[in-house]
Amino acid sequence: MFRSLLIVLITLLPQVSFAGSDTPHDRFACGVSQIEVFNSNDVKQPYFTIKISNTNHSIKLRYSVRNEFLFARCDTNSQNSPLLLIQHYCGGSGCAHAFGIIEPKSLQVLLAPSQGMEGNLSEATKVMGHEIKAFSCKTYSKTSQGGQGNGEYCYVSPIELG
Repeated sequence: MFRSLLIVLITLLPQVSFAGSDTPHDRFACGVSQIEVFNSNDVKQPYFTIKISNTNHSIKLRYSVRNEFLFARCDTNSQNSPLLLIQHYCGGSGCAHAFGIIEPKSLQVLLAPSQGMEGNLSEATKVMGHEIKAFSCKTYSKTSQGGQGNGEYCYVSPIELG
């Protein structure tokens, strides 16, 4: 009996994401990987979290809610290969649009969002091999459900850090 229970638990274990996974959240595919997005409402865990998983690996990326906006979509580079494009920025006048780019097959971070006031649009354009199309977010979700219906996912943090 115990062995049967253990086998069931081990079988289900890969389906368990991480803290907060019992709440509804966005999931979408990008190349061979599944993307899960969590928008925390817990001041003790003030992060947007993106989990990227494929049959070989899994990574979690955390982005501080100090930059209160996070957008994501599966895009392609100039060779038509899928790349996860992330835009993480704040809404103030001193904030730049910062991009992150992840290769979904290898889970390699090709570009991390910059923290500087200049942003990294030129670097992101080089990695993508073409001009980056602006996100067309019509709404910004304060939950983990920010799908726009057009392949874009748009979030704003519900947490206000002082």
